[in-house]
Amino acid sequence: MQKKKKKYITIRPWESNAPHHLVLNEGEVAWFRNEEGENPDWKDWVYCESSINSGWVPKDIIEIVDDNHIKLLEDYTAKELSVGAGDVIIGIKKHSGWVFGEHELSKEQGWLPEEILLKLSLKK
Repeated sequence: MQKKKKKYITIRPWESNAPHHLVLNEGEVAWFRNEEGENPDWKDWVYCESSINSGWVPKDIIEIVDDNHIKLLEDYTAKELSVGAGDVIIGIKKHSGWVFGEHELSKEQGWLPEEILLKLSLKK
């Protein structure tokens, strides 16, 4: 049975500050740089680098290969969405304060901080 997706509305704008984002494929190995360190916003995420880019990756989709490398357990993109207030987002998955979703109108996908999202009640 497919999990029901959640609908959100953005309560304020969010502008992605990363024009280039990390993209990794399932099974791909990347360099492990550090865990969240001093920043509590990145709890349960690790900072990694590919041969092209770097970014934060959820810990639950990686396997530690050694002290310097991780392997991806599923396809992943660190792309963030840029949105305005009042945009509707279809939530695909949630991880440690962030929601990966799809903009209802543009169909663009990416991450948004959960703090700017308000879950919509869906009537049956």
